[in-house]
Amino acid sequence: MELEITIMSGAGNIFSVVDNTKYQFPIQFYEKHATHICENSFSKGRTEGLLVIDKSQKDTDFSLKFFNPDGSFGMMCGNGGRCAVFFASKGGLINRNKSILFDVWDETYVAEFIEDKIKIRFAPPKTVEIGKKIHLEEQIVVGDYVDVSSQHFVIDYQKSPFASQYDFFAFPIKEIAPQIRFHKEFQPKGVNVNFYLASDDKIYLRTYERGVEGETGACGTGAISTAVSLFHRNKDINKFKIIPPSKDEIEVHINVNELGKIDEIYLIGNAKVVEVAKLEIDN
Repeated sequence: MELEITIMSGAGNIFSVVDNTKYQFPIQFYEKHATHICENSFSKGRTEGLLVIDKSQKDTDFSLKFFNPDGSFGMMCGNGGRCAVFFASKGGLINRNKSILFDVWDETYVAEFIEDKIKIRFAPPKTVEIGKKIHLEEQIVVGDYVDVSSQHFVIDYQKSPFASQYDFFAFPIKEIAPQIRFHKEFQPKGVNVNFYLASDDKIYLRTYERGVEGETGACGTGAISTAVSLFHRNKDINKFKIIPPSKDEIEVHINVNELGKIDEIYLIGNAKVVEVAKLEIDN
């Protein structure tokens, strides 16, 4: 059968998007075919995730199911969320002039359009562990573990043992990050690995994503986790400009309650259609 797939970019994070209101396939179908779809739907190479848009069974405007290229699922994807909102607006599932509700697995998110960008509200992190030590074969890496419905380990590159050996932008993340991604401390799920470089008013971020098993053009939940890590070190700063490898800027705003605790987090960035493809796939 032929499947129509829209290729989208969320701050340089590339996704294959399927409108399942047309097909009504079960989750198992996409779990089975996620790898094939991600590897064969984009003219310029593999996409970094599969977004399945569907009618909601809850009191929301639409439902999003996110799958990694390896078929794993159950987590949130920040950049994918913005792409899903943009896609739903083009497909007539939502009114872009109103506040938008959508569900991702067991979580509900609120989004809105701000000129040419999309803003998504996230709940406070489920878990934050500051200063967690990870023992590798030859080094000890210290970072912060943050769970924002996607689990991340955040490392200040300048304080890492790798800073004396490599420039941040030339650091061989594909060789070193897997030691952390699969480390016993993060089993059984593993973890996404983030290295950041603070420079003036911007944060440069490189993320090795679990399920992609490589560095991605951008990572929304990685940007949020990095902002949370920085906020815990300096609570006077609550707005962050994150620059991923794609160079498409992502903003993270952190709001706190009267006790100074994180109350809500906003992820702001672009989303756009790159191309539309047709893919033959076995049912």
